[in-house]
Amino acid sequence: MKLSEYAKKIGVTYKTAWNHYQAGLIPNARKLPSGIIVIFEDESKDVHYKTAAYSRVSSSENRPNLLSQSKRVQDFCAAKGSLPLS
Repeated sequence: MKLSEYAKKIGVTYKTAWNHYQAGLIPNARKLPSGIIVIFEDESKDVHYKTAAYSRVSSSENRPNLLSQSKRVQDFCAAKGSLPLS
């Protein structure tokens, strides 16, 4: 698949996918002589991204809200298909 399709598939912008390609983070990505970057799907299924969620409150008076905020962030990540880190 082309790099633009790969970016849509994993849910990042084309620019981010381009940066990943430049850094060598996309396995099985090759640049064709025509200049098109393709990713071979048969082995790219092993790509796993992890998501780290961070939540904080502005003061110690709001500390009871921290757990509910953290839960909302985790629920959002789960809805978008990200697995939480333990």
